[in-house]
Amino acid sequence: MTDGELFNKLSEPIRRFVYRKGWTSFRPIQRVSIERILSTKKNYILASRTASGKTEAALLPVISLADFSSNGVKVLYISPLIALINDQNNRVKELCQYLDITITKWHGEASSSAKQKLLRDPNGIVLITPESIQAMFDNHPDHVRRLFSHLQYVIIDEVHYFIGSDRGTQLQSLLARLKMINDNSFVSLGLSATIGDYTLAKHFFCDYENTSILVDSKRKPIEVYFHYYEQESKKLLPEELLNNLYQTTKDHKVLVFPSSRGRAEEVAVRLKQIAEKDNFTTQQYFSHHASLDRELREHVEFFAKHSLSEPYTICCTSTLELGIDIGSIDIICQIDATNSVSSLVQRAGRSGRSDNMHAILHVYSTSPLTLVRAIACWNLHERGIIESPQSNALPYDILLHQMLSIVREYNEIKIDDLVNLLHRIPVFSNLSSDDIYTIVHHLLSPDNQILESVGGALIIGIDGEKIVNNREFYSVFVSDKNLNVYADGKKIGELQSGLSLKVGSRIYLAAKVWRIDAIDYQKGKVFVVPDNTGRPPLYEGSAGDMSFVVEQEMLQILYSNECYSFLDNLSSEVLAGERKKFAQFDGRIIPIEEDCSCTNIYLFFGSRINRTIAMLFDVLLHGEVELEDNLLRLPINKSRFRSAINDVWALSNVEIKDYLLDQVERNSDLLRSCSKYGYLLPKSMQIELLLDKYYDLSKAQEYLAEL
Repeated sequence: MTDGELFNKLSEPIRRFVYRKGWTSFRPIQRVSIERILSTKKNYILASRTASGKTEAALLPVISLADFSSNGVKVLYISPLIALINDQNNRVKELCQYLDITITKWHGEASSSAKQKLLRDPNGIVLITPESIQAMFDNHPDHVRRLFSHLQYVIIDEVHYFIGSDRGTQLQSLLARLKMINDNSFVSLGLSATIGDYTLAKHFFCDYENTSILVDSKRKPIEVYFHYYEQESKKLLPEELLNNLYQTTKDHKVLVFPSSRGRAEEVAVRLKQIAEKDNFTTQQYFSHHASLDRELREHVEFFAKHSLSEPYTICCTSTLELGIDIGSIDIICQIDATNSVSSLVQRAGRSGRSDNMHAILHVYSTSPLTLVRAIACWNLHERGIIESPQSNALPYDILLHQMLSIVREYNEIKIDDLVNLLHRIPVFSNLSSDDIYTIVHHLLSPDNQILESVGGALIIGIDGEKIVNNREFYSVFVSDKNLNVYADGKKIGELQSGLSLKVGSRIYLAAKVWRIDAIDYQKGKVFVVPDNTGRPPLYEGSAGDMSFVVEQEMLQILYSNECYSFLDNLSSEVLAGERKKFAQFDGRIIPIEEDCSCTNIYLFFGSRINRTIAMLFDVLLHGEVELEDNLLRLPINKSRFRSAINDVWALSNVEIKDYLLDQVERNSDLLRSCSKYGYLLPKSMQIELLLDKYYDLSKAQEYLAEL
């Protein structure tokens, strides 16, 4: 169809919107999605680059088709972040300015009066997070039925964020439960700029045959520049790096993505200090991350979006990786490599969003391997390769969570009815009835009292009440226990409770330096005053697991002779040095260094497989191995290593599981690192969960066979 024919098929109010916007044509993803969504009842995932118009591609036809004249919410717009909901709320309202329909934000920070108004007269479009859907099922299942029993469309923003994750499994379960109470089956749409496995994406809606992917593969050219500054101290970034970053970002609108929240604060503070010494006062410097208070984050977002000419630098984490609209960005800077190609694509796409702008990316590396990793991410990006998300094959913990949620929703339910209901949720289809009964009986045991049986029906038990009556129950992702930080009586952010804090020490937060004035651990509060002296400590935290595809590309780079024009001179020299070092390994997939007392193994299989290989040697060597980045250090000589390989290969599943059981009992954080509710499972399932989510035994053994 021509653009004119597509325009005429849209509803009259939407045509007025398009006309008022002055659009003379539709973008590619809009063109194909409008035609398909208007003419079919299939589910679609819209895959195209950042700022390509995906939101409008979904909403223009959906709003044209939805019957807003009848009772009930017709469109549910699900987003992973409250900030994204607040941002999209304005865009949806603009789309609907010629329609008499209600647009409602529904999350923990949204207006309660707007929610009450919607409950009195359910209609229109609701923007919501998965956790808010969960909270409604748990606390007010009558509200779920009143609002969502007439849904026609569900739109999931940033759908790649959910695929293969616990949050995604929770959302899939909630969508299935919404379908159970819905009069008719609703159409599901997903939006994403970074999908690495289209088959896995099609499975997300649990309706594979009725789901299609609409792809606009056109990518905007990016100017990329690599810089190298060796970091000798693990505490602070090199001064030369900060000076170069200052000159690069001066007089521009910039997002800087360091590797952690602490680095984001350090860079913001130190850039501001350099600017003050340079008497350069026109550039604003901010930090933006999840530990910063919400009001301060929103202030930064508002300033960036409405800054017409004033330059700024925002040092941020993944909080600004997704599609929050903060206006036009000139330059993106990445300090040390992203842990995935997907993350690099999201970040690089924040620059040059306007059609007449170039995207510009500066990458700073501080060690040889982070340089190689950054090159690997960029090479894969240029070839259009994005890693596949991890599949969640054995979601015992999320099933347990949803089991408690369903019992709470029904108040009481017979065990067979509960099992049958859980079997109707497609995302749990891999789990047998025996698995479900095993979990139920474990929760019923006198030692747990999570569930109780009364007159043949299940109810939430005494210990279960403590779990489900907590706001933390709405989410399934693991969150840090934090201390709230106050300055002049106002909360400015949070600090991890595990940090070594003491009165008089200094911290970075909100792009400023503070001195700790008092600590109240009982109330979880830290009180600070401004300070500009000393060398502040950093936050803890990392960039997360490294992907398999990136690390395999790293090894290919180390074994190749290809030159890269985007590297500066020092980066080229460092890469040449690393290649010379690895030349001795003759292209082996597992490079090994041996001497008279130890063996070093370089692992390039991604974090899950790397840590699995380390764990297997740890079983054999009784806790004396050390894995740091890609290097596994073994305290054994060459001859012992040869026999150790065979011994590791010969380890039985019983030995491995016994070792992991001992580790879980010694260290509760091991299971918590990959599961929020795994500790409630039977011990055998805890180990199965670890092997599924945190380790990859079959792949590790496959690569060890190469030795």
